[in-house]
Amino acid sequence: MVQYRQQLIRDRGGNPFDEMTLPEAILVLKQGVGRLIRTKTGRGVVAIQNPSENNKMKTYTFHISLPGTGRVWRKIEMRADQTLEELHFAIQRAYEWDCDHLYSFFMSGKAWDESTEYRLPEGVAPWGEPVDDDDEEEEEEEEDWPEPTPEEREQALRALFGETDMTLEEMQAQMDAFWEEILAEEYEGPGNVQTTTLGELDLQPKQEFLYLFDYGDEWRFKVRVYAINPDAPEGKYPRIVESVGEAPEQYPDWG
Repeated sequence: MVQYRQQLIRDRGGNPFDEMTLPEAILVLKQGVGRLIRTKTGRGVVAIQNPSENNKMKTYTFHISLPGTGRVWRKIEMRADQTLEELHFAIQRAYEWDCDHLYSFFMSGKAWDESTEYRLPEGVAPWGEPVDDDDEEEEEEEEDWPEPTPEEREQALRALFGETDMTLEEMQAQMDAFWEEILAEEYEGPGNVQTTTLGELDLQPKQEFLYLFDYGDEWRFKVRVYAINPDAPEGKYPRIVESVGEAPEQYPDWG
């Protein structure tokens, strides 16, 4: 909730510290003094802790490699409240690539496993901004398929069921029941990399998952949770904590 309010302030060009954090701190200080000193002659002490003692946060360090490219990897440390999209950009910067293709994270480690997939929402470009409709090519109009005639429907059902003693009505009833079952299955679709934070994924040490970049070339990065620090200091994240080997070229065939 706090992060959501801070983001709303940023979205309208405000400063979350000036508009939310500081006023709330002043209010708490006033309340503390009010509870401590209740008479004109009363005296007391208000202790203010060193902020550095409270500014601890949880971070994840990821070991990111690209199988088949030799002894090459990067270790990147990120805050738990940062998103999978931010991890994507961090990997791209660490490998000095250009972020110009779509991508997915598969938490099972298996490519195209829709049940564990996280990706950008429809209509969002690789760099994270909505696609401008003016820049898109006009989509072809969908063909208006005519309804099959009773004869065509019967022919299709008999071809599907083969030799059977079922009547046409029984075959149609089975088909209707089949599609009702399919449509009743709940599928929420892939997760959203822009809103899913690392802390929401319940990541564990040594856990591995797949970062697939560029649906055409299918660069498959292996991401392993190298370390989890529950008391990391304030600082600039993401940050590269180790870089080994020269990153492969993103477009080796372009010369």
